[in-house]
Amino acid sequence: MEELRIRLFNRMRFYRKQCPYCKHHYWTLNKDQESCGDQPCTPYLFIGNPPGKFRPESIRDVRERFLNFFERHGHVRIKRYPVVARWRSDVYLVGASIYDFQPWVTEGIVPPPANPLTLSQPSIRFTDIDKVGRSGRHLTGFEMMAHHAFNYPDKYIYWIDETVEYAHESSRRNSASRMTKSRIRRIFGRAAVMRVSASRFSWVA
Repeated sequence: MEELRIRLFNRMRFYRKQCPYCKHHYWTLNKDQESCGDQPCTPYLFIGNPPGKFRPESIRDVRERFLNFFERHGHVRIKRYPVVARWRSDVYLVGASIYDFQPWVTEGIVPPPANPLTLSQPSIRFTDIDKVGRSGRHLTGFEMMAHHAFNYPDKYIYWIDETVEYAHESSRRNSASRMTKSRIRRIFGRAAVMRVSASRFSWVA
């Protein structure tokens, strides 16, 4: 897809490949990589082998590192929203950070509390509750640490290029800050896909 040919991948000479298992395309720094690196195509590789030197003592350590990073990059930290989505009529519980801004901000009815912004939003999901405790990766509750940018026809904040660059830099600084270049390449080769699921950028009409 042309929209995924972003400047970071071009600058760092990522390879675009197709996973033989799930058939999805992905970008990687490892030209010899065969699978996408995501589950279930590849087992978890960080268990017992965490990247970098950062060893958090609590969720607060992780949360503060994430939020501080985006504050240093011009984002305003906002308080988390309640997990009961009382401002919405279509859902009962907040399942992701973007729920905080739907529909009022995303539809242009009210301005966002800041733009761009960052927060850590407690979230609850019951859609895959039958898998909790079996897969090792399904949970009913979690914190979605996120950064959001809302673009308007007359005000551009940022889009895919900047989002992936933030994801790359944040991962490198927070997980691999003291790693060698070859080690960083191996880690990102494993990860394969630069995921921005916790990063939101919206166009508001």
